[in-house]
Amino acid sequence: MGISGGSCSGKSWVAKKIQSLFPDDVCLLGLDGYYKDFDYVKQLEFQHDNPSAIDYDLVLEDIERLCTGKDVRTPIYDYKTHQITGYKTCIPKRVIIVEGLFAFHDKRIRNKMNLRMWIDANEEIKLKRRITRDVKDRGDTIEDANRRYSKHVLPAYKKYIEPYKEYADFCLENSRY
Repeated sequence: MGISGGSCSGKSWVAKKIQSLFPDDVCLLGLDGYYKDFDYVKQLEFQHDNPSAIDYDLVLEDIERLCTGKDVRTPIYDYKTHQITGYKTCIPKRVIIVEGLFAFHDKRIRNKMNLRMWIDANEEIKLKRRITRDVKDRGDTIEDANRRYSKHVLPAYKKYIEPYKEYADFCLENSRY
């Protein structure tokens, strides 16, 4: 299963909620850990909001390992330092959820999904969630969060992410704040 949508639309929340309801059956693979080296990412248009920032070969390798019943060590990415800070073990389960902005980008990965969910949310709500998260969890100022949203997140959403909506089997509206 794949879950995609814009930044702060609620992708991670929905994926974790599904996993919490079916802990013995669901393995969660979040794409946030699969960013390439920051020296490369910072040169990209829109940086982390560019699909080229993700190491899809490694994601595919980990999905294939899970599908064959093998554990994988998924990277943990720190947005403050822009580095991998460790790994967590993902144990294969009956349902594998691949969640992230670019979950539908790579055709090889997309074709492995038997169900694709798009999470939609009002832009104003996504911005409020983004500012709250970035200030609380990433140590940003409100001004930095607003600037990044207008300079990177929103234009990248329009250019790269929103077109993935066509690959979704269904959409979930998540505009409550």
